Amino acid sequence: MFDLGKAKETLVELETMNQNPSPFFKRIEMDMSEAIELWETVIKLLETNKKLELQIYNLENALRIKQMSMVGVSSKEAHLVLKVHSLELENHELKSKIKKLEARE
Repeated sequence: MFDLGKAKETLVELETMNQNPSPFFKRIEMDMSEAIELWETVIKLLETNKKLELQIYNLENALRIKQMSMVGVSSKEAHLVLKVHSLELENHELKSKIKKLEARE
């Protein structure tokens, strides 16, 4: 899966290579400007994907709040429940990242 940060780093690397092409790229006659354009497109798609994921997340939360209010949960309590759930997800993601980093070492 592509990562937005890594995609931007790769774009910088491609732009640097385009300014100072190595003999390798000269030999294979790679069109660096085309590669740069493709990576810019990848970055735009990743940014759009991130925005769409956030919109979906917000819509799901609004639906959950509505569902909780229908069974008598106050708006404040519903927001707190969602915040706890969000923190639990974040905690799980951080633990996964720590495990990956430990596995690299």
